[in-house]
Amino acid sequence: MPMPREGETKEEYMDRCVPMMVGEGMEQDQAVAACGNMWVEKSLALKAMMKGEKDGDHPARHYLVVEDPEKTTTWHLRVKGTDGQPDHRLMGAAWAALHGGYRGNKYEGPNKDEAIAKLKRMYAAEGMNAPSEKAIMSNHLKALSKTDDELRVGNYIVLFGGRDLEWLRSGENGDGSKGEYFTDKTDLESSYTKSGVLYVDWEHGEGKAIDGKDAPGQHDILGRVEWKTAKRDEHGVFVERVLNRRLEYVKMLEELIEEGLIGTSSEAIPDQVKKKKTGEIERWPLMRDTFTVWPAEPRMLSENVLQGVKALCDRIPSLKSLLPEETPEAQTGGGSVSDEGGAEHIVIQLKAQALILELES
Repeated sequence: MPMPREGETKEEYMDRCVPMMVGEGMEQDQAVAACGNMWVEKSLALKAMMKGEKDGDHPARHYLVVEDPEKTTTWHLRVKGTDGQPDHRLMGAAWAALHGGYRGNKYEGPNKDEAIAKLKRMYAAEGMNAPSEKAIMSNHLKALSKTDDELRVGNYIVLFGGRDLEWLRSGENGDGSKGEYFTDKTDLESSYTKSGVLYVDWEHGEGKAIDGKDAPGQHDILGRVEWKTAKRDEHGVFVERVLNRRLEYVKMLEELIEEGLIGTSSEAIPDQVKKKKTGEIERWPLMRDTFTVWPAEPRMLSENVLQGVKALCDRIPSLKSLLPEETPEAQTGGGSVSDEGGAEHIVIQLKAQALILELES
């Protein structure tokens, strides 16, 4: 006797089951009764079955892929919260996993095409546009391993192809185009890379101007890039960094790194940089690496993440740019910006965030 399938209505099941049972020799009324009993029995069993997650228990209907309704280990890509409503952050993570990968995890299991189709319907039902496949290549920091003293993280220190938002600060290129970009031919070597170490700071050393006197400044080091880990592929140059977990600021940033809210920006030796009029960067001799607040889509943040961000806003005011419906005063750190450099950084950051939202909408 056929079993009810996940998402199948009773009418659909009966239309499938009864003819099969009649074909096996049952009378019509017997087949109807047997299939009806099976529907009730299996439906009750499936409703009672739940998969435990960090935020609570979830039924099969909260997942895009359910290989076997009776085996929760085969349920993949959750897209709904414990309240049964679509979770936009989980939807974004599922889309990334189905395309370019989410935190290094790319879904290559069964029913992938069906899962993508379901997810597209969910986005449409929510009145949202599905992310473009080109936008999936996010480059937030990813936690790789940790000890009591060190946190190892990684991402692409340089990405090939995509134009950056430098034009918001310096204007258009010589040929009228906007944004600068790296290619696989860009020369990144410098005396620092040859030494094997690039130091990591916070917000290009402007942390005190942006986030207040307690933030890391120009000479405060969060950790180091280990250049020996550098790996070049079709996307860019991936590197690992070792952070000092004993530092108070690193402790605060660790949860935000786990949630994908911290990005990076490389620094080059200024008088050795070479660029074409088209915006192509020919030479970028690496000097330092910096952590910065990732311009995340506020509507994609879970309530837990929002609460975590709010809790740290007093210590890291620039995080307020991640929160929806902030007042202009709050978005500038409640007056904590103490110089023009810091203020300019916030303005550029907010402009970049607005542009990203515009492109994604």
